[in-house]
Amino acid sequence: MELPTMKIIDRYILTKFFTTYLFMVVVITTIICVIDFSENLDRFIEHKTPWSAVFQVYYPSFIVFLANILSPICIFLAVIFFTSAMAQKMEIVAILSSGISFYRFLAPYLATAALLTVVIFYLHAYLAPQAFNTKIDFEYQYLKHKRLYEAINIHKKIGKNTYAYMYNYDQYQKIGYMFTIEEFQNSSVKKKISARQAQFLDSLKIWRLSDVVYRTFSSTQETFRFMPQFDTALVLYPDDIYQKEFFTDCLPLDQLTAFIEREKERSSELIYELEVEKYERYAFPFATIILTLMGVAVSCKKSKGGIALQLGIGIALSFTYIFILVSAQVIGKEILPPWFAVWLPNLLFFIIALILIFLAPK
Repeated sequence: MELPTMKIIDRYILTKFFTTYLFMVVVITTIICVIDFSENLDRFIEHKTPWSAVFQVYYPSFIVFLANILSPICIFLAVIFFTSAMAQKMEIVAILSSGISFYRFLAPYLATAALLTVVIFYLHAYLAPQAFNTKIDFEYQYLKHKRLYEAINIHKKIGKNTYAYMYNYDQYQKIGYMFTIEEFQNSSVKKKISARQAQFLDSLKIWRLSDVVYRTFSSTQETFRFMPQFDTALVLYPDDIYQKEFFTDCLPLDQLTAFIEREKERSSELIYELEVEKYERYAFPFATIILTLMGVAVSCKKSKGGIALQLGIGIALSFTYIFILVSAQVIGKEILPPWFAVWLPNLLFFIIALILIFLAPK
């Protein structure tokens, strides 16, 4: 006689969880989009932006981006909101009084949180970066207009002892001018390749050098030869030279991982920041489970202050969590391993969540 009742409770909590979460995401996202549209309307008109692009490209990608950012907080507030409502109506007391344990009552919360964790991981690691990239491309095409890459004297480390230099770079033609590659050995130049220009060929993933002077050096002599054309594969890609705003934020997880491997081959100084970004893609979705546990613990008891007080406590905890998450990544730079700096706030708040669950009335 008990099993069907528990299934009804499970469905009840699952339905409340999903509907409240989706309602909050839709409402908050809609409000932000309306505000954004009112602020950008003059810019859309001034730049003669096609309305089809605005509503079919910009805002769909913007909505995916917002849903990704807002999901953990919306989940936390949703749990507090509908659990507090259940507590105020004495529904939780009735459920526990019927013989169902508090931890069994917690099961549908955790099941829903686990499912949302998988969904948010895919959203955060793959869909959101692509949507953000679409949004940035839209802004460059219609609002900022294309700008030439104006940097000169560009130096890039492309290997442990190998460096590339170009005077300037055309990001549209993917051509570097006055291109040079130097390979060192024991602080001395071992090989130097100079070219009037170098163009990246997307189809072959190589650089085609024009008007090349190929020089090699030994302890006793220097040799050189001239070539009208020379093809070479380098650990250097156009995105490594010209990077638009929020470049790594626009990379899906698999492309980010490949980019990190290329930077490791170059012994890049950006490895720590890139690995922090990579591990954050895994740690961010796990916050769903932590915030769900904290939300249930905070709101499962009837409060004299009602739902408003419990929502206030929840918002304070969520902002504290975000503050510690950001602080750990900044303070832990070059001190903590990147994976530990990212996961440390999750670990601390997971312990806090377990303590709150242990202290919750049962």
